[in-house]
Amino acid sequence: MDYIPRTDQHGRWLSLTGNPPNGQAVLITGAAGMGASSELDHAAAVARGNGHDVIRLRAAGHEPLEQRVVRAVTEQLDSLQQGQRGLRGGRRRMKKLRRTMDDLLVNKAKVRSGADVGTSRSLPVWFGFGRGREQYVQRPETTLSDLADCLNDLATARGTTTSLMVDDLHAASDKDLSSINELSRHSSDTDRFQFVGAGRTEVTSRLMSAGQQRTGITTDITRHYDIRQCQPVADEVLQFSLAQQLARSGVVLHPDASRQLLAEANGSPQRLHELQQSAMAQAQPIMVGGTVQGHRVDPSSAQAAIARVRKVKEPFYQAAWQQAPAAERELLAAVAGRGQRGLPQSGPRGKSGPPGQSGAQELSSGSPWTTVDAAQQKLTQAGWLRQSDGGRLRFADPAMQAWVDDHLGGGPQQPAPPERPPQQVQATMPGPVTPLTGPDRAGRGERTVAGAGRGPDIERAHGRGGRHRAERS
Repeated sequence: MDYIPRTDQHGRWLSLTGNPPNGQAVLITGAAGMGASSELDHAAAVARGNGHDVIRLRAAGHEPLEQRVVRAVTEQLDSLQQGQRGLRGGRRRMKKLRRTMDDLLVNKAKVRSGADVGTSRSLPVWFGFGRGREQYVQRPETTLSDLADCLNDLATARGTTTSLMVDDLHAASDKDLSSINELSRHSSDTDRFQFVGAGRTEVTSRLMSAGQQRTGITTDITRHYDIRQCQPVADEVLQFSLAQQLARSGVVLHPDASRQLLAEANGSPQRLHELQQSAMAQAQPIMVGGTVQGHRVDPSSAQAAIARVRKVKEPFYQAAWQQAPAAERELLAAVAGRGQRGLPQSGPRGKSGPPGQSGAQELSSGSPWTTVDAAQQKLTQAGWLRQSDGGRLRFADPAMQAWVDDHLGGGPQQPAPPERPPQQVQATMPGPVTPLTGPDRAGRGERTVAGAGRGPDIERAHGRGGRHRAERS
């Protein structure tokens, strides 16, 4: 799908070409499906087109970020070395880069009882001996900032720029995010090195907490990052892009079919691309004089394309529903029950509550507002729910809403209030006891006690002062 130029919530261009980062590290965020990765791909394509060196990778929680960066740089070694040929000091700079990459993978060597210091080239700057305890050989620690300096030297010698672009930052560990914070601060001091990261919306708060865990001070990310948030794309922009791409393929788009596809996309470029591919497969031929003169997408073709995409995504929705906690499933059911109206942020009866409390609070089975708020934040960041300008929660993916309706049997059933236990009195005395029940017991002024062990003196159950003895069987 072609790149769609768009702006953020402040009216600034998201692309690096239309809005230069001004020396700061760039952080592109957005909910799932909002096109943060597409913006990063576009930035990489533009940088490569300008002759810059681009190192592209994805973060992952199961592997340290340093290893992934070193692997990505290794894949670009031939290109980097080719650019240093014929330049003064090129071999020295490449040798320094390789040595930095080796040291980045092994910063600490663990030895036992101080007897073996390993076979590393580096000499220890501190060494401690102890009896029966594991010791560490501590060397000057090599970080991603040192690697950034090497890449900056290579780019300065060539007169270009080296960009390190990391996607899926929300999947990185806290330690990796702390390293990203240090790298972003250091990149502002370099002339030819640029860091660009992309991830879901929660990566912003995670970067702040990672800085607090590492140094005890919350990182002011607005000083070190140029944050650009991807918002839902307007239907007019998506409609122009859709019609243009179909026209290049010789497909005519009916206006009603366009409205159906745009409503299903709901502002997501990723979903629009999936719908476009499905619509092209469902396009009907245009017959003129017995020959095919192109294809067209009419409303029936658009409906078939939407049904096809929904069918493909059903296993994904099923897995997401099963893995979601009970509070998230309950909130999804509550929002689906409101249909197109959405769920208000405050209770529909005007109830007031702590900040973040939504209308789902009164629909939940005794869930505290903090649990509902956490579920709302997680579902919004994952791209399932979206908060409108009017403060209502709606499904971001209409296909997911349709699946929830079908899964719940035509709409979510509000949880029934817990049944009140039958009024009874149980004696805490040896031997079997017949409980005191009866529809007219309370009408005669008798006080009932529910639960074993709560009424030690059963003879006080009569409200008129009389004495009532339990019948023994």
